[in-house]
Amino acid sequence: MTTQRVLITNDDGIAAPGIRRLARAAADHGFDVVVAAPSEESSGISAAMTAVVEDGRVVIDRRELATLEGIPTFAVSASPGYIVTLGRLGAFGDAPDLVMSGINRGANAGNAVLHSGTVGACLTAASGGLKALAVSLDVLTPTAGSAASGGAAIADIDKVDDETRNWQTAADLARKLMPALLTAPDGTVINLNVPDRRPDGVRGLTRARLARFGQVQMTIAEATEDYVRMSMKEEEARPEPGTDLAFLLEGWATVTAIHTITADESVELPLEDAAVTTSRSAERPRSPPMPVHHQACKPGDVPTGLVMASVTNLAPRLPWTSGFVRAKHWPTASAWHPRRRQARSRQTAERFPGRCIRP
Repeated sequence: MTTQRVLITNDDGIAAPGIRRLARAAADHGFDVVVAAPSEESSGISAAMTAVVEDGRVVIDRRELATLEGIPTFAVSASPGYIVTLGRLGAFGDAPDLVMSGINRGANAGNAVLHSGTVGACLTAASGGLKALAVSLDVLTPTAGSAASGGAAIADIDKVDDETRNWQTAADLARKLMPALLTAPDGTVINLNVPDRRPDGVRGLTRARLARFGQVQMTIAEATEDYVRMSMKEEEARPEPGTDLAFLLEGWATVTAIHTITADESVELPLEDAAVTTSRSAERPRSPPMPVHHQACKPGDVPTGLVMASVTNLAPRLPWTSGFVRAKHWPTASAWHPRRRQARSRQTAERFPGRCIRP
C-alpha cells in the first residue's frame, strides 16, 4: 500500500507547540509528513487567500523544529488556506493526499468555525477533494471576560506557558481518528476539539453537532468618534445539549464532520424579477462565443460556458446573457446556507468538451 502524504499546517504559526505534536503523531502513524505553516500567527483568518509577496514571489523559509528531525518544514508568509493551495500545487514537494491542521491554541467549535484559520485550511483542502483533520485544544476558560474587563478571558491565556499545556492529549486522540480519516469520503473535514487536560481527565470522545454560536463573542468595550476597542466575552447563553460546546464544558473531547459551502436549492428565488429585459429575455441562455485561443481541456482549465459572477455585476458585462435561470452551469443567482458547508461541485469540463481557457 502506498504511504499517504500529509501536509501539516496551522494558524498559530510555525513556532507554535501544537503543530510539532500533530506532525509527530502523523509521522508516528506512518504517514509521509511535510510541515508548512504561516511565518506569523494567522488566527481568525478563515480560508483567506493572502500572502506576502516580494517581486512576485511568495516568501518561504526552510526551518528545523525540535522532535521533527528529517521532516521537511517550511515557514510561509501566507495564510493557512493559501499554504494548502501551494501544497496541492507541489510547492513543498509531492502534493499531499491529506491535510491536517493544528493543534490549535483554543477550541474551534460551534458555527464560529467559519472564522477559524485552522478549520479554513481544512475546508480549502476539502474544496479540492482532499480529506482533512482539524485539531484544537480548548485552553480558554472565559469566566472573567466581559465588555468591562476588555477581554480579560483572552489575556488569561497568556499567563500559562504554552509548552506546559496538554498538547499530547489532543495529539493522541487525533492519531486515533487518523484511520477514520482515511476511510472517509473525499472532501470530508473532521473537526476535533479536546479539553486542555491530562488523558485521565478527559471523559471520552463523543460525536457532537456544531453549536449555534462560538465559545466567545465579540463585543464593543469602548467606542468614541475616533476609535472602537473590541473585546471578547463569554457567551452568556448555556450551550444547547448535544453540541460541541456543551460536551467540552463537561470535559468531553468532541468530533464533528463538516463540509464546505454548497448552494441551498430549497430557497425560492424570484428570478423573473431579476431578469434582464431584452428582446431575447424569453430565450434560454446559450453558450458564449468561443475564444480564439480555445483548446482541449486540461486539469485546472476553466470551461468557457461556466461563468461565476454576481447578479449585480453579470448583466452589463455579458451580452449573451438575456436573463437568469437557476442552473448549475450558467450565470445564476444562488442561495447559500451558512450551515451547509458541502461543496459537491459538478461543474466539469465534460459538459463543455474542447471549450477551455486558461484561468
